[in-house]
Amino acid sequence: MEVKLVKIGNSKGVRLPKAMLIQTGMTERIEIEARGHNIILKPVKEPRSGWEASFAKGGCDLTEEDHAWLDADLVTSESDSC
Repeated sequence: MEVKLVKIGNSKGVRLPKAMLIQTGMTERIEIEARGHNIILKPVKEPRSGWEASFAKGGCDLTEEDHAWLDADLVTSESDSC
């Protein structure tokens, strides 16, 4: 898709179609990055996004290694005491 650059004050910008924004998950904030002669736009990932869904699963998506770490005994050495 080709779009024109539009003047915005001392800068220039582009208008992005709503359907494209929805398709890519972009909302109010985006990340912008320059790579060579390309400009990359990415949706901002909110901290802890998806955690609620993971907690709702109750750890069903944990690997065997994850379970081993969670089930391991806590060991402290005498040097750890105050």
